[in-house]
Amino acid sequence: MKTILKPLYVKVLLFLLFLYTLSGFLIIPYLIQSNFSKTVQEKLNTYGSLGRVYINPFSFEIELDNLLIKDDTNNTLLYFKKLDLNYELTQLFQKEITLNHLIIEDLKTSIIIYKNNRFNFTHILDQLAQQSKPEVTEKKVKKEQSNLYFTLDSFILQNARIVFKIIQNQKALKYTQTHLIFHFKISQQNQTQ
Repeated sequence: MKTILKPLYVKVLLFLLFLYTLSGFLIIPYLIQSNFSKTVQEKLNTYGSLGRVYINPFSFEIELDNLLIKDDTNNTLLYFKKLDLNYELTQLFQKEITLNHLIIEDLKTSIIIYKNNRFNFTHILDQLAQQSKPEVTEKKVKKEQSNLYFTLDSFILQNARIVFKIIQNQKALKYTQTHLIFHFKISQQNQTQ
Protein backbone atom coordinates (compact mmCIF):
# COMPACT_ATOMS: atom_id res chain seq x y z
CA MET A 1 0.00 0.00 0.00
CA LYS A 2 2.82 2.44 0.86
CA THR A 3 4.62 1.75 -2.39
CA ILE A 4 1.48 2.59 -4.38
CA LEU A 5 0.84 5.89 -2.55
CA LYS A 6 4.42 7.14 -2.76
CA PRO A 7 4.52 7.24 -6.59
CA LEU A 8 1.03 8.80 -6.54
CA TYR A 9 2.28 11.67 -4.33
CA VAL A 10 5.23 12.20 -6.63
CA LYS A 11 2.99 12.21 -9.71
CA VAL A 12 0.57 14.69 -8.11
CA LEU A 13 3.44 16.99 -7.08
CA LEU A 14 4.99 16.80 -10.55
CA PHE A 15 1.62 17.54 -12.14
CA LEU A 16 1.09 20.56 -9.85
CA LEU A 17 4.59 21.80 -10.65
CA PHE A 18 3.85 21.40 -14.36
CA LEU A 19 0.59 23.39 -14.01
CA TYR A 20 2.37 26.13 -12.03
CA THR A 21 5.12 26.35 -14.65
CA LEU A 22 2.69 26.32 -17.58
CA SER A 23 0.43 28.97 -16.08
CA GLY A 24 3.32 31.19 -14.98
CA PHE A 25 5.32 31.14 -18.19
CA LEU A 26 2.52 30.87 -20.77
CA ILE A 27 -1.11 31.17 -19.67
CA ILE A 28 -1.02 34.23 -17.38
CA PRO A 29 1.22 36.32 -19.71
CA TYR A 30 -1.03 35.43 -22.65
CA LEU A 31 -4.18 36.43 -20.75
CA ILE A 32 -2.66 39.73 -19.60
CA GLN A 33 -1.36 40.61 -23.06
CA SER A 34 -4.50 39.63 -24.96
CA ASN A 35 -6.90 41.41 -22.57
CA PHE A 36 -4.87 44.56 -21.84
CA SER A 37 -6.32 46.81 -24.58
CA LYS A 38 -9.90 45.76 -23.85
CA THR A 39 -9.48 46.22 -20.09
CA VAL A 40 -7.88 49.68 -20.47
CA GLN A 41 -10.71 50.72 -22.79
CA GLU A 42 -13.39 49.48 -20.37
CA LYS A 43 -11.83 50.61 -17.09
CA LEU A 44 -10.04 53.83 -18.13
CA ASN A 45 -12.02 54.81 -21.25
CA THR A 46 -8.85 55.31 -23.26
CA TYR A 47 -6.58 53.49 -25.71
CA GLY A 48 -3.88 51.18 -24.42
CA SER A 49 -1.58 48.56 -25.90
CA LEU A 50 0.99 46.17 -24.53
CA GLY A 51 3.69 44.51 -26.60
CA ARG A 52 4.87 41.57 -24.52
CA VAL A 53 4.47 40.15 -21.03
CA TYR A 54 7.07 37.88 -19.48
CA ILE A 55 6.60 36.26 -16.09
CA ASN A 56 9.07 33.93 -14.42
CA PRO A 57 7.15 32.07 -11.70
CA PHE A 58 10.35 30.73 -10.14
CA SER A 59 12.40 33.92 -9.81
CA PHE A 60 9.24 36.06 -9.32
CA GLU A 61 10.17 38.44 -12.10
CA ILE A 62 7.75 40.33 -14.34
CA GLU A 63 8.66 42.18 -17.52
CA LEU A 64 6.32 44.34 -19.59
CA ASP A 65 7.44 45.61 -23.00
CA ASN A 66 6.10 48.51 -25.07
CA LEU A 67 3.22 49.63 -22.86
CA LEU A 68 1.31 52.58 -24.31
CA ILE A 69 -1.63 54.52 -22.87
CA LYS A 70 -3.06 57.50 -24.75
CA ASP A 71 -5.11 60.41 -23.45
CA ASP A 72 -8.53 61.56 -24.68
CA THR A 73 -6.99 63.61 -27.53
CA ASN A 74 -4.96 60.61 -28.74
CA ASN A 75 -1.64 61.96 -27.43
CA THR A 76 0.77 59.68 -25.60
CA LEU A 77 0.01 59.83 -21.88
CA LEU A 78 2.37 57.04 -20.82
CA TYR A 79 4.80 54.88 -22.73
CA PHE A 80 7.74 52.78 -21.72
CA LYS A 81 9.84 50.38 -23.69
CA LYS A 82 10.47 48.05 -20.77
CA LEU A 83 9.37 47.65 -17.16
CA ASP A 84 11.18 45.01 -15.17
CA LEU A 85 10.34 44.18 -11.58
CA ASN A 86 11.24 41.50 -9.12
CA TYR A 87 9.03 40.83 -6.12
CA GLU A 88 9.14 38.68 -3.02
CA LEU A 89 6.15 36.43 -2.65
CA THR A 90 6.99 35.32 0.89
CA GLN A 91 6.48 38.83 2.29
CA LEU A 92 2.89 38.87 1.04
CA PHE A 93 1.90 36.53 3.84
CA GLN A 94 3.11 39.19 6.29
CA LYS A 95 0.92 41.86 4.59
CA GLU A 96 3.88 43.44 2.82
CA ILE A 97 4.42 44.01 -0.87
CA THR A 98 8.17 43.92 -1.45
CA LEU A 99 9.74 44.86 -4.76
CA ASN A 100 13.44 44.06 -4.91
CA HIS A 101 13.91 46.22 -7.97
CA LEU A 102 11.83 48.25 -10.40
CA ILE A 103 13.51 49.26 -13.66
CA ILE A 104 11.76 51.42 -16.26
CA GLU A 105 13.50 52.01 -19.58
CA ASP A 106 12.66 54.70 -22.14
CA LEU A 107 9.78 56.28 -20.23
CA LYS A 108 7.85 58.91 -22.14
CA THR A 109 5.04 60.80 -20.52
CA SER A 110 3.24 64.00 -21.35
CA ILE A 111 1.23 66.01 -18.83
CA ILE A 112 -0.90 68.70 -20.43
CA ILE A 113 -3.02 71.36 -18.76
CA TYR A 114 -5.75 72.57 -21.12
CA LYS A 115 -7.38 76.00 -21.23
CA ASN A 116 -10.20 74.84 -18.94
CA ASN A 117 -7.60 73.86 -16.26
CA ARG A 118 -8.17 70.16 -16.85
CA PHE A 119 -5.30 67.73 -17.22
CA ASN A 120 -4.98 65.29 -20.10
CA PHE A 121 -5.50 62.42 -17.65
CA THR A 122 -8.61 63.89 -15.96
CA HIS A 123 -10.96 61.70 -17.99
CA ILE A 124 -9.19 58.62 -16.60
CA LEU A 125 -9.62 59.85 -13.02
CA ASP A 126 -13.29 60.60 -13.71
CA GLN A 127 -13.78 57.09 -15.10
CA LEU A 128 -12.11 55.52 -12.06
CA ALA A 129 -14.20 57.66 -9.70
CA GLN A 130 -17.41 56.49 -11.39
CA GLN A 131 -16.38 52.85 -11.06
CA SER A 132 -15.39 53.13 -7.41
CA LYS A 133 -18.62 54.66 -6.14
CA PRO A 134 -19.80 52.47 -3.27
CA GLU A 135 -23.18 50.88 -3.53
CA VAL A 136 -25.61 52.00 -0.85
CA THR A 137 -26.93 49.09 1.18
CA GLU A 138 -29.34 49.02 4.06
CA LYS A 139 -27.11 46.91 6.22
CA LYS A 140 -24.09 48.52 7.77
CA VAL A 141 -21.04 46.43 7.16
CA LYS A 142 -18.24 46.63 9.66
CA LYS A 143 -15.08 47.53 7.82
CA GLU A 144 -11.99 45.69 8.82
CA GLN A 145 -8.80 47.67 9.05
CA SER A 146 -5.81 46.02 7.54
CA ASN A 147 -2.30 47.35 7.32
CA LEU A 148 -0.48 46.77 4.07
CA TYR A 149 3.15 47.71 3.78
CA PHE A 150 4.91 48.53 0.52
CA THR A 151 8.69 48.23 0.22
CA LEU A 152 10.81 49.18 -2.78
CA ASP A 153 14.53 48.41 -2.54
CA SER A 154 15.82 49.77 -5.86
CA PHE A 155 14.27 52.01 -8.51
CA ILE A 156 16.03 52.71 -11.81
CA LEU A 157 14.62 55.07 -14.43
CA GLN A 158 16.61 55.09 -17.68
CA ASN A 159 16.18 57.52 -20.59
CA ALA A 160 13.09 59.30 -19.32
CA ARG A 161 11.34 62.05 -21.22
CA ILE A 162 8.74 63.96 -19.23
CA VAL A 163 6.91 66.81 -20.94
CA PHE A 164 4.78 69.36 -19.08
CA LYS A 165 2.71 71.58 -21.33
CA ILE A 166 0.31 74.37 -20.39
CA ILE A 167 -2.01 75.16 -23.29
CA GLN A 168 -3.68 78.28 -21.85
CA ASN A 169 -0.50 80.37 -21.87
CA GLN A 170 0.94 78.82 -25.04
CA LYS A 171 4.04 77.92 -23.00
CA ALA A 172 5.59 74.53 -22.79
CA LEU A 173 7.97 73.35 -20.14
CA LYS A 174 9.97 70.33 -21.20
CA TYR A 175 12.13 68.21 -18.94
CA THR A 176 14.33 65.51 -20.35
CA GLN A 177 16.56 63.36 -18.18
CA THR A 178 18.63 60.64 -19.74
CA HIS A 179 19.48 58.42 -16.79
CA LEU A 180 18.35 58.31 -13.17
CA ILE A 181 19.24 55.64 -10.66
CA PHE A 182 17.79 55.51 -7.17
CA HIS A 183 18.82 53.00 -4.54
CA PHE A 184 16.72 53.31 -1.43
CA LYS A 185 14.27 51.47 0.66
CA ILE A 186 10.76 52.83 0.92
CA SER A 187 8.38 51.44 3.44
CA GLN A 188 4.90 52.86 3.47
CA GLN A 189 2.00 51.80 5.62
CA ASN A 190 -1.27 51.79 3.71
CA GLN A 191 -4.41 51.73 5.82
CA THR A 192 -7.69 50.78 4.20
CA GLN A 193 -10.81 51.79 6.01
